[in-house]
Amino acid sequence: MINRKRQNGITFLGFLFACSLVIFFAFLGMRLWPILNEKMKVDQALENIAAREDVATLNKRGIVKYLLRHFEVEDVDQFERQSDVKDIFTVKKIKGKKKRLMQMKYEIRRPILTDKLDVIYKYNKSMIIDGTGE
Repeated sequence: MINRKRQNGITFLGFLFACSLVIFFAFLGMRLWPILNEKMKVDQALENIAAREDVATLNKRGIVKYLLRHFEVEDVDQFERQSDVKDIFTVKKIKGKKKRLMQMKYEIRRPILTDKLDVIYKYNKSMIIDGTGE
């Protein structure tokens, strides 16, 4: 026969505490997922542009055009016009080589719980692309 006094298990307060932790981390994950998803979409767009064969002959305006097209397809709402990308996207020539450095650098700032508590994600990605452009 089982001795009821020796049984171990979780108490109701322990169960509520465990449930509240799971709910808190699920809420946090739901708030952070759009930021991480946008980061993955921007990464994919930059990698696709760097892999294009015609990127070697494009100038910065042409690369930005392709970038904005990728953002439109991938539904990145933060960047819709060339003026949105003008200050955060650069294409620089590398001295002594027929290559260029494509870099995108910006901040994503979104509220987590209230307007007074934000999460900040600093995005900085650089890729080397072939060609000197125009």
